[in-house]
Amino acid sequence: MTTAAPAAALKVTVATEPRSKARHRFNRQSGTVYSDRKSSEHEELLARHFQIAMGGRSPFRAGLEVGMVFYRSNRQRIDLDNLVKAVFDAANGVVWVDDVQVVNFGARLELDPQNPRTEIFVGPCSTSMPRGEEAVEERVCPSCGNTFSSRAYDSKPNGQTYCSKACVGTRPRPCEHCGGSFKPRHHQQRYCCKGCASKSVETRRKIAAARRSDARPKCLLCGVKLQRKNATLCRACWLSEAPKGKSKDEIVAAFEEQGRIQRRSHRR
Repeated sequence: MTTAAPAAALKVTVATEPRSKARHRFNRQSGTVYSDRKSSEHEELLARHFQIAMGGRSPFRAGLEVGMVFYRSNRQRIDLDNLVKAVFDAANGVVWVDDVQVVNFGARLELDPQNPRTEIFVGPCSTSMPRGEEAVEERVCPSCGNTFSSRAYDSKPNGQTYCSKACVGTRPRPCEHCGGSFKPRHHQQRYCCKGCASKSVETRRKIAAARRSDARPKCLLCGVKLQRKNATLCRACWLSEAPKGKSKDEIVAAFEEQGRIQRRSHRR
């Protein structure tokens, strides 16, 4: 099956042996990651040919289709996808802004011992999934009201909501203390002023203190709140009522039998 070249807006021929994109290598001694020298030099050669073919034009910004034919000088086993990856990386920022604009491509591997080379064809392509400039639309920032251009990405299919980071999360919101509407200076602001913030902090502290106080156990005889969570009687009741020479459980059991205290099922 042959690969038909697109209606080319750009045709590039690189008269050298096609080389695939090599994996990054790791230096155990220095702990650094580096690229293969020959692979990097081949990408730089491809980028120079792309720059010459573009003739000073800015990169294409719409959807594109690409056709590639790799003529090898031998029958060495080589992965076609790695050859394509080297071309795509070299064309980034030169032929197109980003290779996400390529919506259709075809590649073929051929044998030509006398004239090894790479032929690349680039042309426009329309698609139902917009790319580049086709995915840009005018929007109004909900915070400042300014008009800006929004582009849809895979991470944000609906596009950008605010015109800048300064406007992110700065839409008018109600104050969590007084309920009045205000425009926050940053996306984490919850109160309209410092007074509401301080009052809200005091309120939260009082509520937390009340909750901690309610969680404290009470003396089984007089009902006074105790400091220790595992206590059963206050010190005064213990000294006045508790018989000597018995453990705490025995004393509580005796008080329960006498009906002086209720059962401990209600205790926290």
